[in-house]
Amino acid sequence: MAGNRCTTIHKLHEKYGPIVQLGPHELSFCSIESIDAIYGAPGECNKAPIYDHLARTGVFNIQDSVAHKERRRLLSHVFAQGNLNDMEPNIREQIRKLMEVVDRHSPNAIDVRQWFRMLSLDVAGM
Repeated sequence: MAGNRCTTIHKLHEKYGPIVQLGPHELSFCSIESIDAIYGAPGECNKAPIYDHLARTGVFNIQDSVAHKERRRLLSHVFAQGNLNDMEPNIREQIRKLMEVVDRHSPNAIDVRQWFRMLSLDVAGM
């Protein structure tokens, strides 16, 4: 509630290890090995209810596995390795521009959420 969730969870992982139970129905994982099991396809883990509040419904926050599979199927061509390779120079250019902004504001704090949101829109619009 105080806005320290990430810091608190990090400290719990430092104390108890890579898997921490945060509540009766919530676990936190912080190991590379868990990424495929949690986020890989086919997903065997259901997304937490917090995903309902992240953004408009999209492939990244759909909780229903059947709906997610259908949406993924419709978008799979976008993430094909060849398409990603073709887009890489453009994405690198957008990241270079973002880094210029960060450098320009250094050492002052900036709202990176706003800038990452703009980067995402720039990349998605390509």
